[in-house]
Amino acid sequence: MRLKAILACGVLCIVVGVVPTASAQSTDNMAQGDAITWNDAPSAPTRKTLSFVRAVMQIPQGQPVGEVFTGLLCVGRGTPITTNYSGDMPAMDFRGAFAEQQTAAGYTANDMSLFGDMGAKEPDLLVAAAITGLNIKMCAPGAGSARRGLLTGALGSATAEITVNWQVANGLERKVVFKATTQGKASVQADYRSGDVVSMRAAFSEAAKALFAMPEFQRVTTFTAEEQAQTAQLASVPQSLTQISHVS
Repeated sequence: MRLKAILACGVLCIVVGVVPTASAQSTDNMAQGDAITWNDAPSAPTRKTLSFVRAVMQIPQGQPVGEVFTGLLCVGRGTPITTNYSGDMPAMDFRGAFAEQQTAAGYTANDMSLFGDMGAKEPDLLVAAAITGLNIKMCAPGAGSARRGLLTGALGSATAEITVNWQVANGLERKVVFKATTQGKASVQADYRSGDVVSMRAAFSEAAKALFAMPEFQRVTTFTAEEQAQTAQLASVPQSLTQISHVS
């Protein structure tokens, strides 16, 4: 059984927007050209914006990464599961799994609309992942009958363990600011034809959860007090105002 193409999970474009608020004076005063005063500017965000940009399979093509067992009790000798590709994979295939843990950790999640947030600023940090280890055990008791046309959508169970090397980079400075390796394990119930892929995605999500729990990762992805002050100062600058003349 071959490892199928990864399921697309979502689009990640994380945005923290800061919009200054104005304490407007009376309409009459505004008509006279009085300046608007900007009070109570919102505080700067504490978390840096992240964008998941790259996923790499660093397991050689054709290498066994697990087994699938069939039959009523799923015992006996299994059929090897092997990788059918190596190298770069579409980042969007893993963005949904990454975004799930991103939201749970208190970071701003991506806009899941088809167009994303067209007014978004560039992310503060870029995140990439390399899968270096994978082990999948899948039980598909109805697989034989399903292949003979007796069953459709036969459910099976799968457990995946994954090892992921992470890198976080500052795009503006063009340098890697953080590296770490985490593991994840997950068990799922899924159609036997996609159980390997579904379990791998779930295990990747658990590896991302472990990443967000790391104190050093939290430190790198959190603004310092000085950075917060600078961001708040920029956010408090009023946008330019255009006076509209009334034609009598």
